[in-house]
Amino acid sequence: MPLKFPVASFMLPLALLVSAPASAQDESDFAPLFPGDSFEGWTLENTEPENFTLADGILTVRGRGGWLRSPRAYGDFILRFELRFPEANADSGVFLRAGIGTDFILGWPGDAYQVQMREITVNPSDRPLPLVGLYRHRIADGVTRYERDRVFDLYTGVGEWQRIEIQARGDRITATLNGELVTTADNIVNATGHLGFQSEAGTIEYRNLRILER
Repeated sequence: MPLKFPVASFMLPLALLVSAPASAQDESDFAPLFPGDSFEGWTLENTEPENFTLADGILTVRGRGGWLRSPRAYGDFILRFELRFPEANADSGVFLRAGIGTDFILGWPGDAYQVQMREITVNPSDRPLPLVGLYRHRIADGVTRYERDRVFDLYTGVGEWQRIEIQARGDRITATLNGELVTTADNIVNATGHLGFQSEAGTIEYRNLRILER
């Protein structure tokens, strides 16, 4: 992703962070993010309708530019889903606590946090390769600890479903990949904001999207 961010803070190792499994929160407490395969209330921002489709419980994102915005804002929550890349080098992302009214490049929100969903096998020498890494879009900086090597170990490849859990709680965001904590980001200054899905490159599929507010 051709964005300029403070790589030094992004690439700090998780030396102070103990790897942990995903939250044991009871699944029955979660609500579907798209009940009944419906986009009701969701808004397409700076994109084309064909870039986002929802059928048989799968959200498919394709194309380049813009995003799909949630009907309302969220504060503290746990978001769980599965992700699949039908093709290599595909790129999307999940926006968290995003403001509206300020655009970033390619029509993405300019006041937002983004957990990156990028297929990582094409140029493995690039650093960072941020599958479930965190970006800050025109927002206050902070330390992000990212377990790059563990991400490569945990990722099971093109065509396979990956389990993702993202938690936003107070001034911290964390993300797990296939049950292991790999990202933690501090100094999260937006207390609330919209959720959203980014259209950037290739085709990406999401399923079993469910959320628990805390």
